Amino acid sequence: MDFNMRVQRIDQAIQSDGIVPLEGLLRATGSSIPTLRRDLKYMRGKLGFPIVYSRKKNGYRDSWRAVGLLGERV
Repeated sequence: MDFNMRVQRIDQAIQSDGIVPLEGLLRATGSSIPTLRRDLKYMRGKLGFPIVYSRKKNGYRDSWRAVGLLGERV
């Protein structure tokens, strides 16, 4: 799978599921752990995707979902 398709699948998984564990992103992209980590780093740094890892929830999520409409943590 090429880079653009992996980026699209990562974004779709996070948007649809909210929080996605590493294993879920690996399944969605069919890539290795090093490739997925490089893709996430590139998406955050160069493309400006607001992706963060939540240790508490053990998964990747969109940082814009971290705060609800009234400012409470989600």
